[in-house]
Amino acid sequence: MILRHIAKGLVRRDWGTVFVELVLVIAGVFMALQVDNWNNERIARNDEADYLNRLIAELEETRSHNERLIARTREKIQALGRAHLALLDGSLNLDSMAAFESDFEALDFYPKPKTENSVVSEMITSGKVAVIGDPSVRAALTGYKNAIDLMEVNNVGHFEIFLETRGKVHEAVRLRPNQDRTEAIEDSVEELRRNDALRAILSFSREFQSEQLAEIETFHQATVEFHNAIQGYAKAVGSASGV
Repeated sequence: MILRHIAKGLVRRDWGTVFVELVLVIAGVFMALQVDNWNNERIARNDEADYLNRLIAELEETRSHNERLIARTREKIQALGRAHLALLDGSLNLDSMAAFESDFEALDFYPKPKTENSVVSEMITSGKVAVIGDPSVRAALTGYKNAIDLMEVNNVGHFEIFLETRGKVHEAVRLRPNQDRTEAIEDSVEELRRNDALRAILSFSREFQSEQLAEIETFHQATVEFHNAIQGYAKAVGSASGV
């Protein structure tokens, strides 16, 4: 309709009508574009808020899990140290066997941290990192994904070493068919005292778990820093939007 009026105005050389109609057309297009931009921004803000909330929730789970793991790993390292010392200084006897057996069980412990983060993976693989408005937070997200990948690669190698060490434990205590390790340990306190291979395994396992602990603590620190950054950004975005 407006275009028809403009055409008629041009025919009649009614420049006033043409000008008014053109202004209306331009204003209408401009308003339509503004509404479309506003709608796109609203969708982007909603997407960002959703991802931030999901990231915060999953990072809280990761922090909680790995904090418990770190505490437990420290306990296991101490247990391995006590077991090693009992063989090293000759203090192992029948009265201390129960405590030794308990400490010895730390050889079966493998400290696997929680690394998987489905939200981070989803954002990167789907190209949704851009919904995060702050470039520094986007960079932190990518950096955290790199930390996850490194930790998972290390876990594969560590678990292979763990399985190999467990095999050496069975050889060191000379397990008979269908005999569990505790029964083998109880066979001879004196034999255990002279078991150089077992002492070496306990020493190695203690150092190995200490190295794993250091890596887990580094990854945990990266998780804490990223979690704090996401929380701080989510709070700032919420305040700015009046939420």
